[in-house]
Order: sequence, then structure tokens, then C-alpha cells
Amino acid sequence: MVKSKIERGEALVFGHNLAEQIDGQLRAGFVLAGFHEDWQPVPRFLIDRFVPTFVATCAIKSDLHL
Repeated sequence: MVKSKIERGEALVFGHNLAEQIDGQLRAGFVLAGFHEDWQPVPRFLIDRFVPTFVATCAIKSDLHL
């Protein structure tokens, strides 16, 4: 499937659950300074109509070693 997408020049889409995203940033020494959720502008899936499916964090690399 990936190979055929690449051959057609299509984007590869991947995602991380919220726990993976935030925990990974914290474990890498980042401090979360902001968080934003947004809605899919053109819903493709049923879930897109009921919950925001985009998440962004603002993370700052910390010099502190906890």
C-alpha cells in the first residue's frame, strides 16, 4: 500500500495518539507551553464531525534535568 501511494505521488498520512505525542515530548526534555485542538475543515470520516481531530503542542526544550 505504501509503495503504491509513493508511486502515485500521494501523501503518506500517519498519526500518534495524544499519550504518545505528549509523553514523548516530556521524556525528551521538552516543557509544554501551549496546546491547540482544531476541527477537520473538510470532514472525511464520521468522527471528524463530532470531535476535533487535529492537535498541536508548543513545546520548549528545557535545560533542566528532572
